[in-house]
Amino acid sequence: MAKISVLGGTGLIGSELVKVLDNGKNEIHVLTRGKDKRISESLYHNHYDYQKNLWPTDALIDSEVVINLAGRSIGEK
Repeated sequence: MAKISVLGGTGLIGSELVKVLDNGKNEIHVLTRGKDKRISESLYHNHYDYQKNLWPTDALIDSEVVINLAGRSIGEK
């Protein structure tokens, strides 16, 4: 089981990517500005605040892959 952390995993592209990765063979940690919560056996939402430099280190430690899709929304226009 691979541990994968995704920043921007609730956005337009990230949410679709998380659906593909959440196949029961991976442990997915979506880093979000929302609250911590466990979605399923293999999917977690972990709060972060880049302005305060607060990162969920438990979600990042031992991650085999970190995907950064955070930033401005491409769906705004």
